[in-house]
Amino acid sequence: MFKIVINGCAGRMGREIISGLRLSDKFTIVGGIDLKITEQHEEWKVTQNPSDLLPLTDIVIDFSLPEGALRILESCITYEKALVTGTTGFTEQQLDLYKRAAEKIPIVQAFNFSIGINEIYDDKRSIFTGGLRPRK
Repeated sequence: MFKIVINGCAGRMGREIISGLRLSDKFTIVGGIDLKITEQHEEWKVTQNPSDLLPLTDIVIDFSLPEGALRILESCITYEKALVTGTTGFTEQQLDLYKRAAEKIPIVQAFNFSIGINEIYDDKRSIFTGGLRPRK
């Protein structure tokens, strides 16, 4: 089972991701990160600090704003965690940071994520089954 942290968990897409992940037996939510913590969750921790959760996860799913996305990108590199992001609004210089980071960690980046989300939920074609393995 893959351990997931959602960056931007209090936003509209973050909440949708959480709802979808709960339907799968391949993922477990470790926690959420959001700069605007609106509520704590009864099943897992919500924090502003990526260091609280990244040591515990396999994959970070990011649907935040560019500021939060760049912050989580840096943390994913530090903790050597895979990153799936659907955040938009980056400058060319910021996109270059993602390209360089992809040489160090697995990154899936898509600006139209309807296909990407379907891949996550489709057990037969999961984007996470080729090479990336969950911790035991």
